[in-house]
Amino acid sequence: MNIKTTTLKQFKNLASNLKGSNIIPIHGYLKFGNGEICKNVNSSFIKYSVSESDEELLVSEHDLYSLLAVTSASFISITKKKDGKVELNDGKDKIVIQSPKIKEFSDPPESLSQPVKVSEDFMDAVMQASNFANFIKDMPTYYGYVHIGHGTVCAGDGIIAFHCPVEEKIQMVIEGTTAKFIAKQDVQSFSVSDNFYFLSTPEATIGLVMPIIGWFDIRSIFENKRTFAFTLDTSDVMSFNALSLQLCPDPLVTITDGKFEMNDMLLDKYHERAAENMKIQVPFSYNPARMNTVLLGLGGEEMDFHEAAPCYFLTNKDTKATAIIAKINKA
Repeated sequence: MNIKTTTLKQFKNLASNLKGSNIIPIHGYLKFGNGEICKNVNSSFIKYSVSESDEELLVSEHDLYSLLAVTSASFISITKKKDGKVELNDGKDKIVIQSPKIKEFSDPPESLSQPVKVSEDFMDAVMQASNFANFIKDMPTYYGYVHIGHGTVCAGDGIIAFHCPVEEKIQMVIEGTTAKFIAKQDVQSFSVSDNFYFLSTPEATIGLVMPIIGWFDIRSIFENKRTFAFTLDTSDVMSFNALSLQLCPDPLVTITDGKFEMNDMLLDKYHERAAENMKIQVPFSYNPARMNTVLLGLGGEEMDFHEAAPCYFLTNKDTKATAIIAKINKA
């Protein structure tokens, strides 16, 4: 069978996000046949539609990708030999390699539910939420996951949090970096089996094993009463934060009436910027790295800050989402 190198490269880029075990040899093999290429590392899999993939065989991804990296050919021929070996041939290089028996490759599970269509807005919310899912040493594991359920997409790490209403009635818990990867794909539907999520694009099905972490409901904290406080230019806040992070390894920024301040007593450094439109009665201190995560996650040119007792709620006209950043008490 002759497979386009562009198709193989597209599959490689997609499948590179699946990390198998180095001690399980079959995780390093791709299954061809039945009109698709499949990679399965037990905890996740990808089935990629390729009509030319009509011969059932296993190919070492290391050997195939090594040829793919240097070839200038439009196609790579993949052929099963009579002795059970596989030949890779781009018209210039011919590589003959060992190939395990097909039965050694575990076929991925199949969906047991009807697919639920997902919108671009839903995938945008997953992308936004992925910025808020962070594993933090000695803190609850669920902080590192995006939590989807009951018409919401949520994430948070105790200092920052994200909440966005969605139309889709989907229940899913997905690790933050995986959520970011999934959100970049053209996912159009979602389904489940007993212990797997299935996300389908026009070209592929991506399967993810359900984590042992259960869905965590943080919706209630977004129901707290809040009062509009001020609006800031997002790029201005982020640039002040970025400069403070360059000046000091672990700065604390404080918003006071009409200005931003960063004062590092240990290094004897002071950083200030005027913000004349900002009227605030009680100074508000925050971690600038976390604040930039919030601002990047929400997006938008301007950010509205709403006062609440332990935190600020952040919103803007460009998104249905709401974020929270905790107030830090200066020692």
